[in-house]
Amino acid sequence: MVAANRNAPAGGTARGAGDEHRGALANDYSTRGRRLPPYAKRQAARLRDPNATVWVVTGPAAWRWAHERINGNGYTWNGPEATQLVVVAPVDNDPTAMDWRCIAGHDPVLLVREGDVDGAFLRALVEALMRDGVRRVLGQDGTLFEAVRA
Repeated sequence: MVAANRNAPAGGTARGAGDEHRGALANDYSTRGRRLPPYAKRQAARLRDPNATVWVVTGPAAWRWAHERINGNGYTWNGPEATQLVVVAPVDNDPTAMDWRCIAGHDPVLLVREGDVDGAFLRALVEALMRDGVRRVLGQDGTLFEAVRA
């Protein structure tokens, strides 16, 4: 499974392949030793809502950005009925070592960069999200990545 940039020139790679693997993907690899991303456990009940929009924030100022948007109930922007949820991808952690399945089904997941973030880290993050069942990731610059088969 690789990420394809939908905005890139066509190269013959089939896009949209992903629906058939969603259910099976969770069993295709070991989750032993992998942690949930920060704030995922706190928002677990809301993450079960398929209508929720998930924001994955990363970068040196990610924690501040997320904290400003999460109130005491663990929900963002508008309180307990909010459908905009935030999880953090800390830049000092390997994103492939985290378990992102909790946000699968919330496509597209919105990726926010707060500060400078290494391109290799972003690629690893997008690939880890897709490995765990996220089919589409939308960057704040409008770049759309979709899950494809290699």
